[in-house]
Amino acid sequence: MLRETAREAFRALSKRVPSYMLNFEVRPGIVFGFTCYWSWVWVVFWSSLFYAEAPPASLFGVEGLDSLGALWFFSLLFMSATLLVISCLGEKASTPAARTLFMALAASLTAVGTAMVAFPSQLFAPSVLPQAYAFGASLLGVGSAFEMTLWAELLACLGSRQSVVYFVGSTVASVVAFVLLVALGTGFSRFVTACLPVVGMVLFSRQRGLVEGVARASDRPADGDVENRSARAVLVDALALSLFFGVSYGVMKGLFVFEGGDVIAFRDQLNALSMVIASLAIFVTMGMFRMDFRRLTYQVALPLMASGFVLFPAFAPLNLVGFFLHQIGYQYFYTVIWALWPVMASRCRVSRMRLVSLGIFGVQFGQLAGSLAGAFIIGLGLDSQGLGLVSSVSVFVVLVVALFAFGNPVPSDGWITLRPFGQHEERRSKFRQSLESLSTVRGLSPRETEVFELLARGRNKQAIARQLCISENTAKTHIKNVYRKLGVHSQQAMMDMIELDAKGK
Repeated sequence: MLRETAREAFRALSKRVPSYMLNFEVRPGIVFGFTCYWSWVWVVFWSSLFYAEAPPASLFGVEGLDSLGALWFFSLLFMSATLLVISCLGEKASTPAARTLFMALAASLTAVGTAMVAFPSQLFAPSVLPQAYAFGASLLGVGSAFEMTLWAELLACLGSRQSVVYFVGSTVASVVAFVLLVALGTGFSRFVTACLPVVGMVLFSRQRGLVEGVARASDRPADGDVENRSARAVLVDALALSLFFGVSYGVMKGLFVFEGGDVIAFRDQLNALSMVIASLAIFVTMGMFRMDFRRLTYQVALPLMASGFVLFPAFAPLNLVGFFLHQIGYQYFYTVIWALWPVMASRCRVSRMRLVSLGIFGVQFGQLAGSLAGAFIIGLGLDSQGLGLVSSVSVFVVLVVALFAFGNPVPSDGWITLRPFGQHEERRSKFRQSLESLSTVRGLSPRETEVFELLARGRNKQAIARQLCISENTAKTHIKNVYRKLGVHSQQAMMDMIELDAKGK
């Protein structure tokens, strides 16, 4: 019943937005499973439910740094280390056996670690409370690394368009769960939160066939279809972008120290509102306006993040407005990064598991390093002039990154080459031009065009069904329609037509 309700809601939504955004079969298991994970993340790290349970123990002996808390520090530290290990494993981490192990570790370690930081005084004696709490935060970080990597790999297999749609849908649903759990504010809420990672992994286990199906039927582009880039260059790009993003958010977190129950509650409300606004904004700009990734970051995300640093040294409530704007830019940029990973993975023969784990490592390690730097600055007790200088330097760094990373006009060098929702590179091959011209001239629908491109890359009916997340009967129907509109009767005849058309260009 719930599954059919979700499908009907998705169909109703698809009638109100362009067809190229939602022309795939929704999988409620992905939406609900991803929602469980993000609800867990935001309740644990973005609310006061878990930080309030931390034992009153000094972490660093420095007032500014202690404001971060043991939960934040140890979880991010061990999460970053785990992600780095997964990335170094390379192809070994992409096997079915490895995924099974990762699923078990993700569910068990995250649930146990969350329970340890949720109920420390009930589970441990006062003499070992700080050490046990830190150990629980460490387990939580290790388990979360596995779980986030598995979800990121799955979305990377589905492509940029589905990544954004699932990410936005799960974010909005997670906000509802976040608000409800925080509003209850009881031990029961913390218990439910500890169970969410287990539920998420159970739902993921029913979708893992998508990942392994794509791995068996490699969806690498044909020769000359995309810009030829080395695996190392793609990994460096992913790491650099993620580090910048993570450090920016971490610095802002370290600079803003919320004290008092009313202020913290207001912060939680700002977080929830910023997530909804950013999700809707990314859906509109990427889907309806079809903005490329350069414009998404250069014209939307980075200005929002820079405005947060500009208003940071101001007096209340302007500083809260700055925090709010930065949160919107953060969530917006985060969605862009998740949409970039599928595109980057298509540019070289690097495993998606390695790419996404390295990207997430950059985000998490950047957040840790940035928050330590921000908290250290606050601990120095700077006056308004000093804080204004920090603000100016932060904005300058954002602008420099925007200029050199996103402003490069050369298509082969900058992030401008990456386009959302199947948009193509400006320098296209004759093969690509032929596919597009034949699709237009022969009147292929958006879905038939996708099937046409996969057929041109040598995919069979089973591979097409797996990659597009449709049934084999549906794939067979689309293939028949493509052949009929092209006036051919076989895949080989279709390839001959494409080759003949390419020679004339």
